[in-house]
Amino acid sequence: MLLDRLQKIESVINQYGEDKFAISFSGGKDSTVLSALVDLALGPQNLIPRVYVNTGIELHMVRDFVFDMAKHDKRVEIIKPQVPIKPMLEKEGYPFKSKAHAHYVDRYNRLGMCDSIKSYLGEGKWGPKYCCPKSLKYQFTPEFKDRLKLSDACCLNMKEKPLIKWGIEHNRPISMVGVMRDEGGRRERATCLAFEGGKLKRFQPLSVITKEWEEWFIKEYKIEICPIYLPPYNRTRTGCVGCPFSLDLENAEGTGELQMLEKFFPAERKQAEIIWGKVYDEYRRLGYRLKDEQKTNVWIRFDDIAAYNSFKKIFEQITSMIPQGESNCYIYLEKEHVYKPINIDPYYIASLADKLAGTFGSENIALSSKS
Repeated sequence: MLLDRLQKIESVINQYGEDKFAISFSGGKDSTVLSALVDLALGPQNLIPRVYVNTGIELHMVRDFVFDMAKHDKRVEIIKPQVPIKPMLEKEGYPFKSKAHAHYVDRYNRLGMCDSIKSYLGEGKWGPKYCCPKSLKYQFTPEFKDRLKLSDACCLNMKEKPLIKWGIEHNRPISMVGVMRDEGGRRERATCLAFEGGKLKRFQPLSVITKEWEEWFIKEYKIEICPIYLPPYNRTRTGCVGCPFSLDLENAEGTGELQMLEKFFPAERKQAEIIWGKVYDEYRRLGYRLKDEQKTNVWIRFDDIAAYNSFKKIFEQITSMIPQGESNCYIYLEKEHVYKPINIDPYYIASLADKLAGTFGSENIALSSKS
């Protein structure tokens, strides 16, 4: 694999010319390995720039690793995005769940219920792997847009556009990116050579390697990586501080990203809450990736069997219009739990209680924070 990658790097760069390439350098493990492979393939005398976008929301340890590297490697170029993070998020939208999900919510807000949205919501033939979770389908409503605007534009505006702009200004139109299919998600479809309009735009020589091979290469060739990957931190990913796309913000073991920040970098933990707080609040409200200690339930009690039977007839109709979530709706008859509870989006709990009270009488309906 090593010889194959070195030959690929050498042949592609020789074909297009070394002066047409720049490495998208994040300071993370993947881009560090990519930089080392380029030096092995071409020799350390190559002049391909390592371009780092200082977004201001990267882990400080990673940023400092790049700054230290720039002191002794003149190929490291440090640039900044054209827009500050917070105004950009308010204008374009916040990340939520994944780039694909945020993209579809944004697309719905711009185009309405088009065919691609219907497929994502499970009405097409994409299969469950690519469909929206039931607990998040409420985001494809006009009401949700007014609460929280979502999109996948964050990475584009904060990282990709500044890199493209720098490449145009310096006549280096081909970006070398440390993308690996092994990481999953959208990257599963990564190709080694990515063309746009018949022109090579991205060269991704790591696309075919695995994380296991990457670890072997780092150890075998003693590649210096950012200390964030080493004890006591032991991070498996870097990127923006507390990014909401992360699958591991919190976990039972206490090793989630936000938990790590709280333990080692409390100031950066506070920064993450300031930047992504609106998304975190929604995650907590749903019990999705972040826990909310207080959950609200609707308790419905009937002493009269006729009222209970009447309720059962329209219950499905009422609740089908309310998105699912982590709070519960419990139905009782003569203080015995005889109906299976369903999950209700906590945002709509109060609305559900009002509807039920109007139909069956407020004396039978109660809100409770008990589980």
